[in-house]
Amino acid sequence: MGGGEAWSKPRALVAWYHPALLEPIFSISPSDYYHLAGLYESLGLTARAAQLFEFDFELGESTLDRARQAILSCAGLGAWKEVERIADRSASPDFPEGYYWRGRGLMKLGHEAEGLSALRRAADLLPEDADLQFRMGEASENMGDTAAAETYFRQAVKLSPLHQAAWNNLSGLYRIPGQKNEVNPAATRADDLLPPLRARARFGNEIILLGSSLIPPVIHGEDEFGLTLYYRSLPGRDREIRPLIRLRSTRSGKSVLLAPIPLPGSPGEEYLVAPIKIRVPRDIWPGETELSIGFLDPEGEPLRIFGERGYELPLATATVRPRLFRNDSEYRLDRKSVV
Repeated sequence: MGGGEAWSKPRALVAWYHPALLEPIFSISPSDYYHLAGLYESLGLTARAAQLFEFDFELGESTLDRARQAILSCAGLGAWKEVERIADRSASPDFPEGYYWRGRGLMKLGHEAEGLSALRRAADLLPEDADLQFRMGEASENMGDTAAAETYFRQAVKLSPLHQAAWNNLSGLYRIPGQKNEVNPAATRADDLLPPLRARARFGNEIILLGSSLIPPVIHGEDEFGLTLYYRSLPGRDREIRPLIRLRSTRSGKSVLLAPIPLPGSPGEEYLVAPIKIRVPRDIWPGETELSIGFLDPEGEPLRIFGERGYELPLATATVRPRLFRNDSEYRLDRKSVV
């Protein structure tokens, strides 16, 4: 790609108006709308990225996966007009998520009644989807129908007890006169679902990392320590997403990688918890080391952080100490040989 300068925003803007420059500068064909969209998205040129994602959907082979990728990409950019248009063209009984996203788009554009109608159509096809119930509750609340909103929110938390947003909205409804006695239980439940850390990052169109447990301040060679991930998976078909944990030394460049561990999906706003184990090599380098996380798709390709050019998110820094001896008996034996 020719280094960081080649990826600069000014060059991308020039290439936008002179497509013949796209391939020489970025090594991307002017007709490769999907990868061009990723380029403009990574540089923060969101309006142009959304147009390219929509072009990719309109002009490429019509598949449900292509529709999903275009919708999720535009939703991540906050391009709700594009979301609504793509979802309207792709929604069908074979792709009920299209009705869901059309409803979301219409709501964001201020068309609550139309949005609710689209969401109801999706709910007919996906009756067990908690997030659909939550979104219908949102639309009803925005239109002033608090009774319907309460019904939808209650159904959402019944289907998904970890749906934090539904609990939070339910607690808001109970703040109206005559229902104050229920404020605390719903609000407490919402608060209890907060992850301990709020280091949010979206990886591609697959997963949102909400946070992680604390990293030990000192890590020894041959240690095994646990790391808990808090995350949400983005809507769509179940895919095996694997965390890639890296212990990186700026001096040696060595890294520690996990064995493939598929992470289960989550419905909508519900977050999931995944405990994982990291085993440190015995002869690991000494000194300050950064622990970072990335994710691999089912094909083993890294998922880029949405809105950025990087693939890994730093989590913490720890002091690493190599373990010179496996145990006390080995240490005693070594001392005898020295004496």
